[in-house]
Amino acid sequence: MKPGSALLLPLAGLGMLAGCGQYAKPESHQDSTKGQAELPLPSLDRLIRFSDPKECEFTEPMNRLLESLIHSNADYTISAGKPAIPPEFAAAFGKPTSTTARDHLLTVTVPVRGTWKGLRVTSVGSSAMPESDYGWDTIRFAAPRQSVMQRLNEAGMALPLSGKRRHADPENPMELSAEVTVDKGETVLGCS
Repeated sequence: MKPGSALLLPLAGLGMLAGCGQYAKPESHQDSTKGQAELPLPSLDRLIRFSDPKECEFTEPMNRLLESLIHSNADYTISAGKPAIPPEFAAAFGKPTSTTARDHLLTVTVPVRGTWKGLRVTSVGSSAMPESDYGWDTIRFAAPRQSVMQRLNEAGMALPLSGKRRHADPENPMELSAEVTVDKGETVLGCS
């Protein structure tokens, strides 16, 4: 062995190892999805619109969709309804779920995969009590509260910093028409 050749062998081995990265390695099923871009979320701007933003009232067909989530039965009970989702938006909506609280408050929620004014929408829902006129509709956003408030105010809702707006009706001055809250890391618009 020539002097210094003992040093060349380990260096040659490192060179071979460094070159190994030049060859394509087979991809696993999981690896093949990493480089793919996610499909863009569908826009719900034509669905989520307000007829009276200050009173948090929606236009058709959004109003019809929210009203269809809870069905009033002939015996004065309520049950989960069949969501009236317009066909052009059907792919953005998942399977509804319902829960009933101890006080008989029924909540029906439909998962959503879409955007409104550039904000990601995660679900829409409706809550109601049997034998009561009380009802509450919600839209949940995966977006900061400030961004949701800004978009709602741009749509004409005119929410104060508190995020709470009461009905203009003098007979119901204490009843909220809209409220923006944060729940489990999501921003929630609630409309009564």
